[in-house]
Amino acid sequence: MRTLYDATSAQILAYYIVVAVLFIYTLYKFRDDTFYGLIIFIFFIGLFVYSGKSIQNFYRIATLLYAVYLMQKTVTMKTLYRDSLIVISFVLFSFTFIYSSILNEDNITLLLSQYSRFLLILIFYFIFIQRISDQSFRQRMNQLLFRLILIQIVLSIVKLITVGPMESIVGSLSYSGGAYASVFPVLGFVFIWMYRGGVISKNDWLIIFGLLLMGFVNYKRAVWFVLPFFIFVFLFYVQKRRIKRYFGVLLILIPAIIYFGIRINPTLNTEGKVWGSFNLNYALDYTFKYSFGDQESQYEENKAIGRGGAMKYLINKLFNENLKREDIIGNGLSLMYVEGAKNESIFLEKYNINSIGAASGFFQFYVVFGFIGTLLAFIFVFGLLRKAKKKRIRWALFAIFFWEFFLYTGALLREPALSITYVYLIIFSNYVSLKQVDRIGNMAQNVDFIQGNSRKNVF
Repeated sequence: MRTLYDATSAQILAYYIVVAVLFIYTLYKFRDDTFYGLIIFIFFIGLFVYSGKSIQNFYRIATLLYAVYLMQKTVTMKTLYRDSLIVISFVLFSFTFIYSSILNEDNITLLLSQYSRFLLILIFYFIFIQRISDQSFRQRMNQLLFRLILIQIVLSIVKLITVGPMESIVGSLSYSGGAYASVFPVLGFVFIWMYRGGVISKNDWLIIFGLLLMGFVNYKRAVWFVLPFFIFVFLFYVQKRRIKRYFGVLLILIPAIIYFGIRINPTLNTEGKVWGSFNLNYALDYTFKYSFGDQESQYEENKAIGRGGAMKYLINKLFNENLKREDIIGNGLSLMYVEGAKNESIFLEKYNINSIGAASGFFQFYVVFGFIGTLLAFIFVFGLLRKAKKKRIRWALFAIFFWEFFLYTGALLREPALSITYVYLIIFSNYVSLKQVDRIGNMAQNVDFIQGNSRKNVF
């Protein structure tokens, strides 16, 4: 499977020239409010990581400080008191975070760098909750997110042409990691669904298939199964559509996505190439082994194989073993993000996990913060989700968090572009008015406070 090392510097440079042009153009289009500029900077983190370590460090410090400045300028003490569960759980999580990090002698730079990722979630939550009642803010924010989604699709096409498929480089969002390519398409679909008031047009379906392209150019398997699942959840469970009425559409659409997903993903077909043969049994068997290991390894005592196996390992430890200090408060940041990244054998020896890639978000939080810190982080997210007043939307958004945190990488809480989008979806969901439609794809009249001028030229 191709990585950054398989691409030439000229190919990568050509790609990031396009990224830089889109970055400058988007900043210009949303120059009317520096808050939108901050979001654009966060969504283009890949450009700054590519530019070098010193620029990346300055970028992280500058974005955090400006976010703090905007929060103290925007948010009142009354807002903080009103959201006591969110504030208290975050303060306790922060205490656990810092205590575990200091106790395990983490580098101060690493501590601040990682903590800033979680602090941004709190900051953007309060800024969103303070400004969301303003109709003009919702319209402008929706236009920005819609444009940023289109940019990721455009950059996926540019990557396919200039660099070719590889795990690294995800749009403007990431330079070296690939988890964005599975998570962002799901959040992108949910935003489009809310943006259109539950009415997905033919052009919107093209955008959704464009989001699937992100998975293809990054060799991501999960998106081909997870995105169709959440499309089904939001179109049928949330909107209370009768499945029987759309059975014919589903009978064609779902198998088609699975068929093409298996054939164009090299890891899911026997030939290991794009457009390999279709073998459903092979794909399912590979997916199961990747998540839980083969039959022999499953019976090895305390052996954690894959992300599913890692979760089973932790559940067993929590309920069936005498917990040690490190199980309760964690091993700090260095073991997971410094030592483990350099030498995976550390995890093979200490946790009996087959690779760092198998460490789900749940597992990573356990390693760093222990069970207490992980529980406090979960309570914090629960407090955020309570702000979604529509019960079915709240459950659907929780399902996204559950999948990403317990069965995937945990990037939803660690990567600012993803966490910011997720928090906005929670808050914006209270302003979405779903229309009743006769069939999938029917157009309804625009609701101004949701869409504004959304069907005008977005570029």
